[in-house]
Amino acid sequence: MAKNYKPKEAKYCRWLDDSLTKIEITFVKEKESSDTKRKRGSKRIDIKNYPNLTPTEFMAEAKAQQEELTRMYEEMEGDDLYDPTLTFGSFLYHWYDTAIATAPENALATSTKVSYLAHIKKIATRDEHGYIKAQDPIADVLISDLQKRTVYVYQFARRFVASNPDFSPATFKRHFATYRNAINKGVWWKVFKENPLSDLSNLSLPKDEIKRGKPEVTLKLIDAIWEIAEGDDVEVALTIAIYTGFHNSELLGLRWSDIKNLESTTEPTEVHLYQTHHRVNGNPHHIRSPKNGYRSGMRCSLKDDVSLWLKEYKQKQIQLAKGEWSEDRPIISNHRGVAYTNNFLSRRMRKWRVQLADEFAPFNARTEDDGGLTFKRLRGAYATFLRHAHVDSITVRDAMGHSDEKTTKTYYDSVSHNDKVLAGNQLGNVIPFSRGQNPDEKYTMGE
Repeated sequence: MAKNYKPKEAKYCRWLDDSLTKIEITFVKEKESSDTKRKRGSKRIDIKNYPNLTPTEFMAEAKAQQEELTRMYEEMEGDDLYDPTLTFGSFLYHWYDTAIATAPENALATSTKVSYLAHIKKIATRDEHGYIKAQDPIADVLISDLQKRTVYVYQFARRFVASNPDFSPATFKRHFATYRNAINKGVWWKVFKENPLSDLSNLSLPKDEIKRGKPEVTLKLIDAIWEIAEGDDVEVALTIAIYTGFHNSELLGLRWSDIKNLESTTEPTEVHLYQTHHRVNGNPHHIRSPKNGYRSGMRCSLKDDVSLWLKEYKQKQIQLAKGEWSEDRPIISNHRGVAYTNNFLSRRMRKWRVQLADEFAPFNARTEDDGGLTFKRLRGAYATFLRHAHVDSITVRDAMGHSDEKTTKTYYDSVSHNDKVLAGNQLGNVIPFSRGQNPDEKYTMGE
């Protein structure tokens, strides 16, 4: 290729730089506007996602994507959805087939598509012949009825919450976000006039026993599972989870270099969170920064006895490494330093919980759907212990890594009587009763 040769721009496809690495493609969307009915949508693609293509081939790929996007949006006008017999279950699968399954890989990740489909299956399933079977009564509700009577939506939301007691608030939000996105597309298709799922702020989410239980009950459960896991090669995951409240992906992303002051005798040992471990597009060891930016860089201090146990565990791992030790080695890994996966942790927790006594039902159930204990649900225990240790709710929020205190409050009970007594005593120390004293002596804050 000549030094200054630049492949010709295709219609609606233009180069964004002289290095021939980025192309902007423009496609037409049907959308009502104050000045025009047709608005142009645009998208940028990078050649680094196509390492084997020459600039000429890259431009041809961009043109093909532009034509496909234009065709897809022209077909998504919704004319075929005005059937008065269309049910909500059928609409969800039409949305998935039209707007999700056909989306390019670089526009919508495969993992996201799989999540959308799994969320839809909570409402309705579809066999190989295309027959749709309702899993919830809302699947058989006509779109016209759903639009007229929003009570169907609230009834569905309450049923969904009641039938999935092991779901966390975040899991509920992800499911409802999928259904809300689908209906938003229906609004754009003019199938819906407005989205009845746009506001579910009054919906109260359930709080299971481990999140709202008494600390002595939760502690008894933790001691039991700890005794079962003693000596296991991933016992360290259970220990760190209990004392930090980290998610599975955050536990798997921890390296020994993230443990600060482990050898120090004067400074407290801290666990720093910098990265998480995920399975993405078939890669079981994908590393990235925490999805919630509020958690990135957060620190959790460890008790002295926990630090001593972790130090001894590290020495054992160094001996097993046989001279191939590195501080960047994942903490939760095998003797070769290969990090375990989220599925491995889930299977190991299942192995432990089925050994729990009957008194711990339903936490000893084999499956998570039946209420079986999971690493994620240990976060509720972490929040409960903090709250009953009289740690204020703002500090608990920061320790849990939540950006909103309302989310934190779903993990523990309201303020107990002892908390109120302690609050009164502490307030008395700050604002002492001083009737009859010199006004200058009444307030002694900071003394």
